[in-house]
Amino acid sequence: EKVPVQLEHSILLSNAMFQIQISPVLNEGRFLGVVVVFHDITKLKELERLRSEFVANVSHELKTPLTSIMGFVETLKEGAVEDKENRIKFLEIIEDHSKKLYSLIEDLLLLSKVESQDSVSREEEISLEKMISRILESIAPMMLTKKVDVGYGFSSLPFLIHGDPKSLEEMFKNLIENAVKYNRVGGKVKIRGVREGDHIKISVEDTGMGIPESDLPRIFERFYRVDKSRSSDTGGSGLGLSIAKHVAEKHGGRIQVQSTLEKGSVFTVYLPS
Repeated sequence: EKVPVQLEHSILLSNAMFQIQISPVLNEGRFLGVVVVFHDITKLKELERLRSEFVANVSHELKTPLTSIMGFVETLKEGAVEDKENRIKFLEIIEDHSKKLYSLIEDLLLLSKVESQDSVSREEEISLEKMISRILESIAPMMLTKKVDVGYGFSSLPFLIHGDPKSLEEMFKNLIENAVKYNRVGGKVKIRGVREGDHIKISVEDTGMGIPESDLPRIFERFYRVDKSRSSDTGGSGLGLSIAKHVAEKHGGRIQVQSTLEKGSVFTVYLPS
């Protein structure tokens, strides 16, 4: 029977996906041929894949600490609350996982807010050296534990940038915190800021283990981790670099990464001057 047919077809040696509509052409009941319409749905399929992965990742990230919290609460209810030696330890574990959950939810809300904005909602003149100083003060315990030395220098003082203070500080905190967190013990981090033509270039360089070349194209994806076990141990949510990328883009800029295994990585942010 000559009725319209719809199907989906992928192109070999390519990631392209097309929705194909085939409809008969009739004239007074006489079959003249067919009309074939190709709709490129590659982007739609990619968005569906990303959404599916995002839901799966969020579910996993929420379930892991919740399972641990529920397990230790059950242990306390069954009598461990009377165990003076272990009950504080159990409560500390519950507190630690609760903080991880809170941090994840905060990152999810921030990412949602940044992604939904067409542009920066608030713009101020910001002293970058003062912002960096606040960030280093907030991560001082981590720097002390890792024995990582952090230094920074700018081509001029004061080194001023323009944008939303809160989101920019979140972006730089993610980059600097990662540079310390994934560095080698006794390593170094260098933060530099220079003006080049019509933009500002700010780089965060570390002496960590580096990122494999195969992972670099996906490093800014939500929940993407180079080393899942290492990220889990350090408490990362896997959203920091995705947030940084969106913040840079909402300010009319961009972020890029260069990395060499066993030598370290350089994350560079370009912002309009």
